[in-house]
Amino acid sequence: MMVIQRVKTLKVIVPAVLLLIELSGSWILSGKAQTAAPKKSTPTNKGAMAKPAVAAQKPGAKTPATNPPLFVDVTQAAGIDFHLTCGGPEKLYILETQCGGAAAFDYDNDGWMDILLVDGSTLADYRAGKCHPPQLYHNNHDGTFTDVSAKSGLNFCGWGYGVAIGDSDNDGWEDVYITGFHGSALYRNNHDGTFTDVTAEAGVANADRWGTSAAFGDYDNDGNLDLYVANYVDLDINNLPQFGNGVFCQYRGIPVNCGPRGLKGARDRLYHNNGDGTFTDVTEKLGIDTESYYGLGVLWLDYDKDGCLDLYVANDSSPSLLYHNNCHGGFTEVGAEAGVAYSSDGREQAGMGIDVFPTMTTTSITTITMESSPTWQVPPGLEPSAIPISVLAQNFSTTTTTAGPTFSSRMVTSIRR
Repeated sequence: MMVIQRVKTLKVIVPAVLLLIELSGSWILSGKAQTAAPKKSTPTNKGAMAKPAVAAQKPGAKTPATNPPLFVDVTQAAGIDFHLTCGGPEKLYILETQCGGAAAFDYDNDGWMDILLVDGSTLADYRAGKCHPPQLYHNNHDGTFTDVSAKSGLNFCGWGYGVAIGDSDNDGWEDVYITGFHGSALYRNNHDGTFTDVTAEAGVANADRWGTSAAFGDYDNDGNLDLYVANYVDLDINNLPQFGNGVFCQYRGIPVNCGPRGLKGARDRLYHNNGDGTFTDVTEKLGIDTESYYGLGVLWLDYDKDGCLDLYVANDSSPSLLYHNNCHGGFTEVGAEAGVAYSSDGREQAGMGIDVFPTMTTTSITTITMESSPTWQVPPGLEPSAIPISVLAQNFSTTTTTAGPTFSSRMVTSIRR
């Protein structure tokens, strides 16, 4: 589950929509990575007559830890108290299988990263209009955080899925865009620790669409951050496909919730920033997501280093998309020819999230995907009909591709639960 960072040299905000399905009830928060100077290596005792280690020569002496933990869960100690709401425990519908987003950003310009956590909902709460607003935690500069949600004005009421951070009005303060089911929202930073909902006047409501993630980026180099919203499935909350009922509601003969295959996709949207607090939808004009794929992750990047931001979209159960910027306000979709639309064996993948690792000469894209495991079996004690899709498909992998301007696909790791 997907930290948001601003790449200021390109005037781009790269959100990483994190699908935070909280199975254990805890969050792991980390600060900036630090690299210590390498220690001088010590000679290793070798051979049958090698002298025993010092610790072994002294009875009772403690052997120093060889692999201390790199990360420690400090959630409670830091003052973070957040439980993600994400549908019912049985996960009968695809709407309930992925919720929540997270962002780390400096909302009050004090030089310290604060934390925003976006909540989901349940079918009953959503239909009843019960809100699960996001929680904003202010960094106290001492390793702890204070919950300032109530006074922040970030009152998003819906089924939240993702969040993007960017200075959409060029006032030097980060604004917040939250994606949700059948509607998203833009909040302008008031410079006093509060935000104002400016969705309607800005024209970025993404109304009646299931927005999963979003990203700010200045694709036309006019000095204003534009907004891309990845949309998932065209779903009617009052007419949800029945669990296990249909060819796309089965997993190797086991009933599961339906989708995304078999369901109508929701077309992504690209909003051009007009520089006056409003945006214009240029999706049709620029030929964005013409096949209405199942969008989950989106990232701006300049993979060919021509000074113009390109766009990569990770799609679920459909080809991922790479839009090459022609530096004249338009895009050409080149995912297949660049080698980033499919897996290394030419199959559509369940793209979940994206990251980029730029170097001096190349750019690498890592896509988090979910693949079906040929050896998966029903866990002991669980009936097949009661197993949610999140349990059925827990074979995740990350695929890294390197730009040149085409990409060479290679599998770098596989994680199996």
